[in-house]
Amino acid sequence: MQDNKASNSRPSGYSIDPTASRVLAEALVKHFATTSFTYKPKRGAAGPEASSWADRFLAYQWRKAGPFSTLKALLPIEDILCAAVDVLENGTSWAPNESVQIAGAVEKLFEWGGVSRGKGHRNPDIDVIRAVMLTAMTGENKFGAPLDSAWTKLAAVCSSRLANPHVIFDSRVSISLLRAIERATLDHGHVQQLAPGLKSALGLVPGRGGSRPQHISDLRSRGWKWGYGKWSCQFAASQIVREMAAVLNYKREFGPMPVRDGGSSSWTVRGVEMVLFMDGY
Repeated sequence: MQDNKASNSRPSGYSIDPTASRVLAEALVKHFATTSFTYKPKRGAAGPEASSWADRFLAYQWRKAGPFSTLKALLPIEDILCAAVDVLENGTSWAPNESVQIAGAVEKLFEWGGVSRGKGHRNPDIDVIRAVMLTAMTGENKFGAPLDSAWTKLAAVCSSRLANPHVIFDSRVSISLLRAIERATLDHGHVQQLAPGLKSALGLVPGRGGSRPQHISDLRSRGWKWGYGKWSCQFAASQIVREMAAVLNYKREFGPMPVRDGGSSSWTVRGVEMVLFMDGY
């Protein structure tokens, strides 16, 4: 488990007080475990009611693929991008053939995520890719890296095997997280004390599908500001989701994360992210 003692020197990748984020994570984990969720797609029948963390994870859908198919599809991309990060961590440079492979994997990631149309998303520049990876690795916004609905996916996937992995902080995840924080601050007095700082650290990412427009309007009326394109919000959201995964693994009463063929494993940032992604539709 991570050291959660507050100090003047915060661990790399931490943008808010570690003790505060653990207190919040415990409240958020409990919130999702004690509220039900039903996926209601734009077309077709609604899914089954999900009332546990495992059920919520199993309810994940992206482009008609469930959680296990999605993770399997991402694995070869993840292998390439995580190997690229290993090279950067060793202080060395990518060979020309490695750069071509890395850029190709990033483009495939954007295609998977449905975010290929944005500026710089087609034939992504290798120097921009490097800047995003370095920002994700270090938790420091000093490399001139862009951030949008595509680059957050690169930050998350390339860091997935590091000590401080990132979450894909898109509109669904941001809406789910912020709505849950609002509920937690109502239900838990000690969490309410964190609310002003959280509204400074986190932000709202816009989105148009499902019930998101109404949720965005509600959250804006409650004082949440835009966080789109802000690395500070990416860092804060990733920290909170990492703490949620740690709480799930520490407090066994919430159950393990399901894996293919009926097995189970420890919860990962990606697993928590998938639950938030569905909740934020």
